[in-house]
Amino acid sequence: MMGLSLRARLLLGASGMLLAGLAVGWLTAEDGPDAMLKAPPAETWQEPAQQSADAEKLLAGLKDRSLWGDAGGGGSTAADEAAKAAAAAAANAEWRLSGIVSEHGKSLAVIMTPGVGKAPPHVQYNRIGDALPDGSHIVQIEKTAITVAGDSGQRQVRMFLPK
Repeated sequence: MMGLSLRARLLLGASGMLLAGLAVGWLTAEDGPDAMLKAPPAETWQEPAQQSADAEKLLAGLKDRSLWGDAGGGGSTAADEAAKAAAAAAANAEWRLSGIVSEHGKSLAVIMTPGVGKAPPHVQYNRIGDALPDGSHIVQIEKTAITVAGDSGQRQVRMFLPK
């Protein structure tokens, strides 16, 4: 008989171990889960109960509001318009110094005002002498601060908190 090469001996040994493993697994394996031991489902699914709605209340809500704003339905009154204008004026009076930029050797103050309602915040670039949303004017622009003058006198507004 011819001698087997190392590769053939390894292949023969691996296949023998595979067959031995399959035989041991076949003989020692138990049957699958017994159908009688399975627990029934906890409960069956039921459709949620129908909720009743007050149609009059829903119709009144639809008449009071419009999905597309005031479409000429007269839903807004003068008091509503005045309240909206007051909210817009208050939001315009609130501003903050967001940054200082230099353009062609001149400094600009980046002023940010909050948005009103669904409108996004507004950003404006102001030079020395420009009016700010609250009515004051820029007197001086430094690296991290501006000096503003208004009805209450001059004050310095910083981008960062002082140390």
